[in-house]
Amino acid sequence: MPPDSYPDLAFIDIETTGSHFDRDRITEIGIKSLSGNEIQVWGQLINPQTFIPQNIQKLTGISPEMVESKPTFDQIAERLMQELAGKIFVAHNARFDYGFIKASFKRIGIDFKPKVLCTVKLSRLLFPEQPRHNLDAIIHAHDLKVSARHRALGDADLLLQFWRVCENTFGSAKLHEAINQLIGNPSLPANIDKELIDSIPDSPGCYIFYGENKTPLYIGKSISLRSRVMGHFQGALTRRKEMKLSMQIRDIDWIETSGELGALLLESRLIKERMPGMNVKLRRSKDLCGWGLVEAETGVLTPSLVTHHQLAPGLQDNLYGLFYSKREALAYLKAIAKKYRLCEALLGLEKRIEGKSCFGYQVRQCAGASYTDCFA
Repeated sequence: MPPDSYPDLAFIDIETTGSHFDRDRITEIGIKSLSGNEIQVWGQLINPQTFIPQNIQKLTGISPEMVESKPTFDQIAERLMQELAGKIFVAHNARFDYGFIKASFKRIGIDFKPKVLCTVKLSRLLFPEQPRHNLDAIIHAHDLKVSARHRALGDADLLLQFWRVCENTFGSAKLHEAINQLIGNPSLPANIDKELIDSIPDSPGCYIFYGENKTPLYIGKSISLRSRVMGHFQGALTRRKEMKLSMQIRDIDWIETSGELGALLLESRLIKERMPGMNVKLRRSKDLCGWGLVEAETGVLTPSLVTHHQLAPGLQDNLYGLFYSKREALAYLKAIAKKYRLCEALLGLEKRIEGKSCFGYQVRQCAGASYTDCFA
C-alpha cells in the first residue's frame, strides 16, 4: 500500500502557560502536515493574554516579550482551521494538545471534532517491548534528531520523524492498519444514533449506559467523555465484555464535571446509588442479585429474589437492583417496607401465620392489607 493511501496527517505540538486547558492558554502552535509525500509547515506564536510562569518560560524559552505583539487565538483561529481541515490530528499524548485546542475553539463558539491519533498509543502498539513511551524515550529509542526541544515546530518535527521510523520498520500496510485500530470508526450499537454520540461533549465527566427500562448497565468517568464512550464501541469488536455491553445498550446519558477529580467523585457516588450490574468485578458476580416482581394467582405483584444465575440486566422486565448480596437486597426491601408501611408478610420478609395479622400490623408499622391478603 503506497504512502499516499494514508489520510492527510497533521503532526501538531503546542506550548502553553500551564497544564489545565480551562485555566491556561496556548503560547505557540506548530504543525507539520503530510499529504502523500508533500510536507507543509505552519507555526505561530500566540499572545495568551495571561501571565507565563517563570518555570514555563525557562522550559520553552517563550517570554512575555516574545508574544506581546503576536495575534491572539481568536485572530488565528480561521487559519488554524484551514491548516487542520480534513486531516487526522496527530500529537504525542494527544489528549493534552487536543484538549487545549478544542477548549480554545470552544471559547469563540467553534465546535472542533477532528479524528485524533495519539503517538503514545501508536508507540505502545508498535513497540510494546519499550518500557517507556514519552517523547524523550522515543527520541532516545529511535535516534531522532532534535532541532528545538519544547518548541512547537521542533516537537512536531519529532513526531513526523517517528512516523517515518514506524513506516520504515513496519511498512505502509501495517501502519495503515494501526491507524484504523487506534482511530477507526466505532461500530455503534443498533439502538444508538450517531447524532447522540456527536452530542456528547469531549469534556470531563461521567457517562451512564442504560439497558431496557432505563436500567443502569455501566457507569464510567473520563476527562474526554465522547472519546471514552466511542472507545467502548471500538473495543466491542475485540473484547467480549465490551461486545456484551454494546448489545444491551439502549440509551446513554452523561454529566459534565469541572475536572478529573470531580468526575472521579461523581462516578463513585453514582455507582453506589444506582449499582449498575456491569461495574461489579467478576470475582463478586456470584453474589449479585435483584428483586423481580412476580404476579401471584390473586393478581398481586410480589417480590422474588433473582440470583446471579438468572440475572440479565437490561433484558428483564420488572427487575430492581442490582445488589451485591442477598443480605443487602433484603435490607433494602425491609427499608422500603418500613418507609411505606407495607406488609412484610406479603413481601415474604416475615413468616405468615394462619389466622393472624403480621407483626408489623400489630405494632402499627404496617398499614394493613385486605383480609384475604393478610391472612392465609
